[in-house]
Amino acid sequence: MTENVSLERNKVGLWGLVFYSLGTVLPMGIFGLAAIAVITFSTHAVIDFVLGYLVTLLAITIVYQFSEKITHAGGYYAFVGSGLGSKTGLVSGWIYMAYLVLTLSTGAASIGWLVSIYMHYFYSYTVPIYAVLILDFTVCALTYLVIVRGVKTTVRTAITVGMIEVIAVISVSLAVIVILGSRNTAAAISLPTVSELHPFFLGFIVGSFESYAGYGGMLTLSEEAKTPKSTVRKALVLTSTLAAVCFVLGTYITLAGWGLKNISTLVTLTAPGFTVIGKYLGLGVATIVLLLILVAQYISPMMSGSSGSRVIFALARDGGLPKTLSKLNSKKAPSAAAIFTSVIGAIIIVIATIPMIVAYGYSDGIFYAVLILATMLTIASMVIHILSGISMPVFFKKIGQLSYVKQVVAPVATIIVFIFALYYSLLGIGFPYIVAPIAMLIYAAIAIIYVSYKHRGKLELNFNRVE
Repeated sequence: MTENVSLERNKVGLWGLVFYSLGTVLPMGIFGLAAIAVITFSTHAVIDFVLGYLVTLLAITIVYQFSEKITHAGGYYAFVGSGLGSKTGLVSGWIYMAYLVLTLSTGAASIGWLVSIYMHYFYSYTVPIYAVLILDFTVCALTYLVIVRGVKTTVRTAITVGMIEVIAVISVSLAVIVILGSRNTAAAISLPTVSELHPFFLGFIVGSFESYAGYGGMLTLSEEAKTPKSTVRKALVLTSTLAAVCFVLGTYITLAGWGLKNISTLVTLTAPGFTVIGKYLGLGVATIVLLLILVAQYISPMMSGSSGSRVIFALARDGGLPKTLSKLNSKKAPSAAAIFTSVIGAIIIVIATIPMIVAYGYSDGIFYAVLILATMLTIASMVIHILSGISMPVFFKKIGQLSYVKQVVAPVATIIVFIFALYYSLLGIGFPYIVAPIAMLIYAAIAIIYVSYKHRGKLELNFNRVE
C-alpha cells in the first residue's frame, strides 16, 4: 500500500490550475518557434492550430474521465498504474518524470540559446558559453526556490505571468488586425486543398498539436486542489481553449501581417511574430513583447520543474524511487524532490550541451542540444499518453463503469493520433537527433530493471485518492 504521506490539501483553485498549465503551454511561444514549427510545412497554419485544438480536446477526454476517479500527485502514471498494474504504473512514472525534467532542461537551455541569438543579432556580441550555462542554471535554481516556498507561491507566479501572456497576445493580435484593415485576408484561414493535405497534416503533427502539450501539468497539483473532481476537469477545457485563442490569433497576424506570398522568408526568422509586431506596432512594442517572451520562457520550465518534483515525490512515496525523495518541508512542499529535480535538470543541460558544442561549434551545438532534449521529451510525452489510453478501458472495466464510446472509442482514436505524432516526429531522423530515441530506450530499460528488482513480488498500490 502507498505510504500515507500527503501534500497540503485544498490550496489551489480553478484559475490556479488553469494558469499553472498555461505556464507550461507557453501562449507567447506563438510569436517565436511555435509558429515556425507549423509554417515551415503548411500555409494553412491557422487551421492547423484549430485542428490541434480539436484533437487536444479529444486527447483530454482520457484525462478528463480519469481525473474524476483518481487524484494523485503522480498524474498520468497513476492513471496507467490503476489500469495496467502497479509495476507498469511505476515504470510509466519514470517516463513521466523524464518528460517533466527534460522539459525543465529544454526550457532552461532555450533561454541561454535565445539570449545568445538576440545578443548576436542586436549587438554582434557572442555570449561566452559559461555565461550561457550560468543563465540556464539560474532557471533550475529558481525552480527549486519557488517550489520550496509552497504551492501557493508557485501558483501565484503562474497566475501572474499567465495573465500577462494571454492579455499581451490577444491585445497585440487585435491591434495588428485593426491596423491591417482591408489587408486582412480570408486566405490566411482557408482550408487546404487535397494536394495540400500532406504538408497540412505534417504541420499539425509536428507543430500545432505538440504546441498544446502541457495542459496535463495541473494533474500533479490534484492532491492540493480544491474539489479536484470538478476543478481539474473544468481547468483542462479552459486551459486548452485559452491556448487555442492565443495560438490562432498569433498565427493569423503572423501570416497576414507578413503576407502569404512571403512565407518562404518568414520561416527563416528566429521570432517571426516579433518581426511582424515591430512592422505594424513599432520597435518599442516589439521589444516589450520580446521581453515578455523571455520572461514567459523563463517561467515555463519552472512550472514543469514543479510538476516534475511532485511526480518524483509521488514515485518515492509509492516505492518507485528512494523514500528520501518523498520528504516534505514545513510548508508541505516536496523539498527533497525539488532539489533533485533542479540538480538533475542542470546536469542534463551540461551533458547535452558540451558534447554538441565540441562536435558542432558554439551556435549549432547549443541549437542541436536543445532539439535533442526536445525530441526526448516529445517521445516521453507520446509514450505516457499512449499508455494512459491503453489503461483507460481496463481501469473502467475493473470498477464496472465501462462505456464503449467514452472509454474505448475515444482512447483508441487518441492513441492513433499519438502513434502518428510519434511516427512523424521520428520519421527520417538522423544524427545527432538519433541520440534522443536511443537515450530514451536505454532510460526505459533502466526504469524496468529498477522497478522489477525493487519489487520482485506482487505489488498493489492505491492510486485512487479521490475524496
